[in-house]
Amino acid sequence: MKAETPKPDLDEIERLALAATPGPWGVPNLGVHGKNMVVADNDVRVCDYSCPENATFIAAADPQTVLALIALARAETQRARVLQEALAGVLVEQA
Repeated sequence: MKAETPKPDLDEIERLALAATPGPWGVPNLGVHGKNMVVADNDVRVCDYSCPENATFIAAADPQTVLALIALARAETQRARVLQEALAGVLVEQA
């Protein structure tokens, strides 16, 4: 049996995203900055890396993207809640 994936703490992730260097982030061509690093749009170094695949993922998960995903998750959670309440009302009416 597969263990249940823990529910992410959206409030904490949002706090961290708001405190991080604003994006967008990118992975410049090797040699542009002299070493492998993820940089923000304003040329601020976000982090160094040794694995290009991880760096590409980190760059894709910049604060703006993370905040957009949090907003989407919250909106869908609210939408599901409204639909559940509506369905519960229909079921009560049919009972």
